[in-house]
Amino acid sequence: MPKVKFNSISINKKFLEEKGENLNGGLDFDFLESIPTTVENEDNKLLISLAGICATTLYSNGIEFVNENLLKFKNDTTLLDSSGGTDDYDNANDLAEMSMVTFQLKPSYIVWNCFKFDFQYLLLPKSLKALEVTVKKIMMSPNKTLKGKEFDCLVNSLIKLQKKDRFKVLNDRYPLTKEKLIDV
Repeated sequence: MPKVKFNSISINKKFLEEKGENLNGGLDFDFLESIPTTVENEDNKLLISLAGICATTLYSNGIEFVNENLLKFKNDTTLLDSSGGTDDYDNANDLAEMSMVTFQLKPSYIVWNCFKFDFQYLLLPKSLKALEVTVKKIMMSPNKTLKGKEFDCLVNSLIKLQKKDRFKVLNDRYPLTKEKLIDV
């Protein structure tokens, strides 16, 4: 996994507008090293691109809704809350190109497999706890944004909280195969 510097995280713009705030939500980060173009690295970027839509859908509709509709998302995108995530979805389709060529699959298989993976990861109890902690911290901060050392400290503590589960889930996903990508 490439080294990443997290710059800031803030709440979804739609949510902030409802609260009368005028800010953009999202995650701002930089890769600290050159990332070789491999199927797995492009898949990592694709997962990151779609994670915000998954987290927003979880927040907007709840855990039960996501559990009940997880397999329906593939055929009915209106069930997803993509507020502020249109660019992320477009980016994900571009990132799916390498897997599409390598595994001779339609981009929709690859993108929906990543959605399913992201949702399953976010629904892990430790991931849900990490999301809860993150949202509480953001909501208590000025401008509903965490930056710098405060954000670094939060990220490091969340990584420690999830370390065991995170590597098990990633080890189950990689190496990517055509069979894993069509298992949607």
